[in-house]
Amino acid sequence: MSWACASTGQGNKTKVVQNLPTSSAMSASPVLGPQGPETARYTIRHAIVGELGQVALRLTPIAPQQNQPQWQGEGSASGSFLGIGESSTFVSQFNSITGLSTKWTIKRDIGSAVISDDCEQTEPGIVATHRIHSKKPENWQTLNAGAETTDPFGLLLRLRISPPTSTATVMVLDGRALWKVTVQPPKAETITVAGQQTAALRFDLRSDPLDWQREPSKTRTTQHLTVWLANTPIRTPLALQAESPLGDVKIEVDIQDVSKVNRFWPVPDRPTS
Repeated sequence: MSWACASTGQGNKTKVVQNLPTSSAMSASPVLGPQGPETARYTIRHAIVGELGQVALRLTPIAPQQNQPQWQGEGSASGSFLGIGESSTFVSQFNSITGLSTKWTIKRDIGSAVISDDCEQTEPGIVATHRIHSKKPENWQTLNAGAETTDPFGLLLRLRISPPTSTATVMVLDGRALWKVTVQPPKAETITVAGQQTAALRFDLRSDPLDWQREPSKTRTTQHLTVWLANTPIRTPLALQAESPLGDVKIEVDIQDVSKVNRFWPVPDRPTS
C-alpha cells in the first residue's frame, strides 16, 4: 500500500477483528485532528542508500455536504531508487463524520507508463473506478469491497481524528490495489524528528493485499508500516516507516523547530495561473 507515494512490502494473511470507528463513534468523540488548513513537506530516506525523494502534502477544509465537514487532501511525491525515477500526485476528499473517502484521484508516472485512477465511493464499500493508462485501453470497473473503504490519505485522517482503542481493520483502495489494513491502538513514545525529541503516538499497521473478490492476492505481499503522529490534539503526521527486505524506507517531516507540530502550518497562496 502506498502512503504519500512511498511503498514497500512482504508476505501473509491476518484476521479481521473490527472496523475502525466511523459515524456514531466519531461524532461522539471530542474534536480532534486537523483544525484548519495545513501544508507540510517530508523527506523519503532509505536505510542503506539514504535520501530518495520528497513528499509535499496540503490539507484544506472544503464546503460541507449534508452538514457534514469535508476535507480535501492534495499531495505530490518524486524520487528515485537505483536509478529508477518515479513521481505521483493525488487529490482526495474525506468526510470527517463518516470517516470515509468520497472521491480520490492518484496519478503515477512510473517511467515506463503514466497511470491515472479516478475513484468515487457511491455508497459504503462500493467504489466506481476509472483508469487511464498511457499504454493500455481506458477502463471502468466497480469494486464491491464488502466494507466501508478509504484511500491511503483518508486512512491517515481517520487515525488523526479517531484512533482505534482496540485492534481494528479498514479496507483501503490505492489505485486499483485493495488492502485490508489492521491497525493496533496507538502507543505513546518519544521520537527524534528533525534532530529533536518530540512526544508521538505510534501506530503499527499490517496491510494484507486482496484481489477484487476479497481473496488473498497472488501477486502482492503483506506490508508492515509504522505511523507516528504528534501526541497533541491536532495529531500532525510526523513520520511513516515501511519495512523492506532491502532496507526500510522512512518518510519524515521537514521542520526547523519541532514545536511547530503543535500548530497549523499556514497554507501558501495558490498561483493564479
